[in-house]
Amino acid sequence: MEKNNKRITFLGVCLFLVAAFIPLGLLGSFLCSFIKPSILWIPGIFGLAFPLLVVGALVFGLIYLFFLRRRCLIFFFAILLNVGNISHFIHFAPKANLEEREQQNSLKILSYNVCLLDYYQYINPVRGKTKNDILNFLSEQNSDIICLQEYYESKDLRFLVSPILKKNGYIYHTQAEANKKFYYGNIIFSKYPIIKEGSLEGLSKFDIVFADLLIQNDTLRVYNMHLASNRFDKKDQTFYQKITTSPTHKDLKYRQGLKKIIGKLGNASIKREKQVEKIENHLSLSPYPTFLCGDMNENPVSYSYHRFGSLLEDAFCEKGRGLGQTYKGIFPSYRIDYIFYKGPFCPLWFKTFYVNYADHRPIAAAFSWTKNKKKLH
Repeated sequence: MEKNNKRITFLGVCLFLVAAFIPLGLLGSFLCSFIKPSILWIPGIFGLAFPLLVVGALVFGLIYLFFLRRRCLIFFFAILLNVGNISHFIHFAPKANLEEREQQNSLKILSYNVCLLDYYQYINPVRGKTKNDILNFLSEQNSDIICLQEYYESKDLRFLVSPILKKNGYIYHTQAEANKKFYYGNIIFSKYPIIKEGSLEGLSKFDIVFADLLIQNDTLRVYNMHLASNRFDKKDQTFYQKITTSPTHKDLKYRQGLKKIIGKLGNASIKREKQVEKIENHLSLSPYPTFLCGDMNENPVSYSYHRFGSLLEDAFCEKGRGLGQTYKGIFPSYRIDYIFYKGPFCPLWFKTFYVNYADHRPIAAAFSWTKNKKKLH
């Protein structure tokens, strides 16, 4: 009898600790959107567990509702505090009808982290196979503007990309970073003339590029970004796989492995904060209707997302469906690629493409827009 009581007591303590952690975690998720990581980056860690925290709060809230009555309020209050975050994380827009898809004045933009077009053959052992698959996919989508992150093209004739896209109507593109052998980084392809392009002071073309496009009598600015990654290496991936598949593995070094991963998360979030500040300052001075696309390496419950969201609209939150996960590596899958916009646009549809050509999924959106609001001078 005493053994049973001890087991019940131990189980009760564990449940109490979990129940206490959930509202604290949701409070951290709420605060991480407003606190700079350079001041305190710990709340951002809770943002990574946000979906689990919300589900946990619902489960414990209902349990407490039936057995502990008033104490359930703390869970429902924690959920209510994060209603904004939930709306950014999951969305169920009605499917776009054919009339919306076929509007003549619509503008379609696509963003895709192409993982160097698999130049080093991590995805497919056949050189050029993934590149051809991606280029065929881009051709099929027939977008007006394409923003590619982790772009790669050799200067010799062995790994060409831009000439192929040019044949498909993308006559104009920004200049990528270059060394002696290849071009790489962020690049913008367009069916419309590029009248100005550049990067931002203090950031490389691997971080962000922008282009001003001339569309009939209108000028449109497009930013293509790739914010700092967490830089998890093979050891981090192995540790994560072991801790999720066999948590009692005898060779697991919990303290060392967790400390390393959490440290990288904190350092990367601080780097992204600095990048976001520079982009935000430049973007706020844009004289034209603007798009900001790319791989942000942050989920919607983060400081970086909140900063951009205060200036721009998120196309997914208007026309997206489901969770819209864009990253499909071994770590938890979240929406970390975005199409933001500012100006006289009305999103018609938003789509996440579930193709397996890279470790990210491409996203695209179409917009109708009121022209002649901002003319080129």
